[in-house]
Amino acid sequence: AEKLPFCSACFDLVVAGEIIEHLEKPMTALREWARVLKLEGTLIMSTPNGGLVKARWNPRHKRTYSPRDLKRTLHGLGFRVVSAHGVFTGLFSGRRLFNLVPLEGLKTFLMRLPVPLFMSYDVFIKAKKKA
Repeated sequence: AEKLPFCSACFDLVVAGEIIEHLEKPMTALREWARVLKLEGTLIMSTPNGGLVKARWNPRHKRTYSPRDLKRTLHGLGFRVVSAHGVFTGLFSGRRLFNLVPLEGLKTFLMRLPVPLFMSYDVFIKAKKKA
């Protein structure tokens, strides 16, 4: 993620799901993802919500990002944030707690409910590289 073996401006889309929080040099990775994107190319990324989830809770996480921090960082790197969505509320997060929900249909329903970013366990951001 921090040193991609591709030429500059060769992709229309870069998807980075649950990666940035594990990296030693996240800014280097973000610059690389911007480098390999064409102008008006799309970056889609997800990460745990640093407003709710702290890096120390997972020993493999180097850092967490709040939605606001991530949007600000992407803007500074020449991206226009198109959308930011929350996925699954942090109020019910955790595999053990979610397993207590009795019906699969209810679990599916809960996962599809729109969640405000400040309550979301995971954040998905879609951004376009500015021309």
